[in-house]
Amino acid sequence: MPFNFGGLPMYIKIFVISIAETAMVYATLAIFNKSDMLVTTLGIIGAILLFISSILSGALVSGNRMRLNHAVEDKNEMQNKKTIQVFTFILGLMNVFACLIIYFSSKPL
Repeated sequence: MPFNFGGLPMYIKIFVISIAETAMVYATLAIFNKSDMLVTTLGIIGAILLFISSILSGALVSGNRMRLNHAVEDKNEMQNKKTIQVFTFILGLMNVFACLIIYFSSKPL
């Protein structure tokens, strides 16, 4: 069963989830007095999500595996995997963008 994103478009919900996730990471690091690790943590989370997205998209497998996956999976399973792949890609990209914005805005000119 694919994700049910309700009435709002998926990209708006992913943007809100990304902002909430960044705020939770910042709050957690602030509690432990490690606010300087925010850029590193967001970058690692973004890289992991982008890696998961590339696995789900099939970019890291051979052509034989892609052909087999296409032949074996039904339409609902493929749609669900594609939805999760897009979700993790956009969420990972937003984390990397947040990481870069925080990194370059904290650097003195």
